[in-house]
Amino acid sequence: MHVNYLQRYYDNYPEQYIRDHCGDPSNSEHESSLWGNYSAPVNEVDFLSYVKYEVLDNLKWEFLGNSLFDHDHHYTNFHMDEPGSHLEPHNDLKNFRWLITAQVYLDKDTQGVRILDRELNPVTTIPNKPNTAYFICASPFSWHDVPELHALKRSILFRVGKRKHKTLVHPQPSKPAWVIVNDGHDDTHYAKLGLRMGNLTEAWLHHLGHANI
Repeated sequence: MHVNYLQRYYDNYPEQYIRDHCGDPSNSEHESSLWGNYSAPVNEVDFLSYVKYEVLDNLKWEFLGNSLFDHDHHYTNFHMDEPGSHLEPHNDLKNFRWLITAQVYLDKDTQGVRILDRELNPVTTIPNKPNTAYFICASPFSWHDVPELHALKRSILFRVGKRKHKTLVHPQPSKPAWVIVNDGHDDTHYAKLGLRMGNLTEAWLHHLGHANI
């Protein structure tokens, strides 16, 4: 992150704004804040422009091999985690066809994210120091977690991706389309300890020779 922005948020991290935002039950971040994990949108126009025009294209080029891939999901948020909070093993994939997550740390301590293997065993811990970041291209096995924190943790997180329900895989105009409906499947919990039912259904339909899923 450009040093000017690093200095701005290191010196003036908007803790009260984040708490006020998460204190509103109508905001989607409210529920997570009840467990000590706070998140609120960055609203400085110059920084948002910097991320949009300088960061996102580089991320897409690095992880997807093409900066022109269209995306329909992007946000830049302050993330603040209180002492005693933690994040369970998760892979960030959720309902995305592809997703890139980047998180920039503002402080120096031993509370960086842990990268896990497929059996959820720790592989490495990302150093948590000013202007250090980690980048994850989400997959069914991009597992990571954060053990219980001992101090307030400040960071900025930005993501870019394409939602699964807005994409079509295995397109063949001459064949019928298949729509997977998961209304009866509760998939809202943050920890994802197995492959999605939608992923399994999609793979099975393709295995049977179906297209336009």
